[in-house]
Amino acid sequence: MTGKAVLVGLTHVDPDRDPNSLYRNGCEKCVQNLQDVGKILSDLGINLVPLPDEAAHWTVVRSHLEDASQLGPDDIFIFYFAGHGIIDGSNQTTDLALFDYNVPIQTVGRLLADVGAGRVISILDCCNSDDILSDSSLRWRSASALFEAVRRTSDHPRLLGPELFQAGVIPDTIRPQIIHYGAARYSTDGGAFTDALLATWKEGFRGGYRKFFCAIFCVVRKLQLPVYRLHGPQGGVGDTFEAQVPFTVLTPDKPTMIVSDGIDNGKGCGC
Repeated sequence: MTGKAVLVGLTHVDPDRDPNSLYRNGCEKCVQNLQDVGKILSDLGINLVPLPDEAAHWTVVRSHLEDASQLGPDDIFIFYFAGHGIIDGSNQTTDLALFDYNVPIQTVGRLLADVGAGRVISILDCCNSDDILSDSSLRWRSASALFEAVRRTSDHPRLLGPELFQAGVIPDTIRPQIIHYGAARYSTDGGAFTDALLATWKEGFRGGYRKFFCAIFCVVRKLQLPVYRLHGPQGGVGDTFEAQVPFTVLTPDKPTMIVSDGIDNGKGCGC
């Protein structure tokens, strides 16, 4: 049972690849956000792979995401990105601006869908980060697959309805249970969502992932509307993932960390 986190934060990208780009700079707090989130995770015993600025080349990020396919079902994996999320004008998809390359968000999503850990958390503090798994290649491949998925999720009402179709939940192609927080960096000095996450966490948070998100939402709702998404197969750890204390590394003497109020709506601020 182990935890691993790949943390990416960019205050700037390589100016030589796109000298006229508006997103070359403008994320002054991104590396600081990476370090602050890393401190929380390190204190919880999670192994960190920090990739600030020049370290965040796509080949490096991809290598670490691919390595995560070797994690086990009792492990936890976290991907954090602070930087620019930009709309690719050619196909209207979101790209994450790494130091040397703009990577389609769905490419990252496909790698996360193959992570071997039973639990994956994706936190994107960037613009246009509605979902990490919205690519058509991860949507329903046939009517029979759709009906089978509806049957398998019939005991989980929160997965039924529009989100089920929009998220592209395919139990046989998404290995882990994935919780995604998508935010934006809107504030006077940027990093509003991560700042709210840090303030909400303080010395720890007693509540599940959905309640944690809602508490953050209540802080930033006047600046932005972050999104929460749940993906992946049901059964096993996935049935209790939302109700676990955030970022918990399970141990043999503590095989689960469940909180009874883990999936309610937090402070009731409209989340």
